[in-house]
Parts: sequence; C-alpha cells; structure tokens
Amino acid sequence: MRWVGALEVIGPSKDTRTIWNIDEFPERLDVRPLILLDPEYGVQMDALFGKVDFYKDESDKGYFKGFLRGSPVKFKKIPTGN
Repeated sequence: MRWVGALEVIGPSKDTRTIWNIDEFPERLDVRPLILLDPEYGVQMDALFGKVDFYKDESDKGYFKGFLRGSPVKFKKIPTGN
C-alpha cells in the first residue's frame, strides 16, 4: 500500500451523482489536491509505522484501513521525545 496524494477539504459538495447503486452517499465534500505522486513514487505505508497515531505498532497492522476508509480526520503524529 502506498500513499500517492493528499487532499484538502474546501467545503461541502453539491454533487448528487450516484456513487453506489444500493444507497445514497450521505455526505460529500469538495476537495483539492495538495500533493499528487505517480504510484511508483508513492510513500510506502511501512514508512509511517511508529510515526502516526493510526499505525503505532504491530497491533495496528491491518486495522489502519478503517482510519483510511472512514470520514476525513486530521493525522496525529506520535511524539518523538525530542
């Protein structure tokens, strides 16, 4: 898994196009790209191990997908002790 970009939320969206056939998508946000990388230059997920709150240690491996797929929230960095 690689990080290939970062988006900034700029406000609520008025887009009503169908996303899923089974249900409406309840909330939408307009975004703009801050960073876009080609996949081969993306940041490996393992590079974030121990540096971000959602991937602190081995017990988080695999579970961080919930953070990534959920509603947008700010990243929390793990204090380095310096």
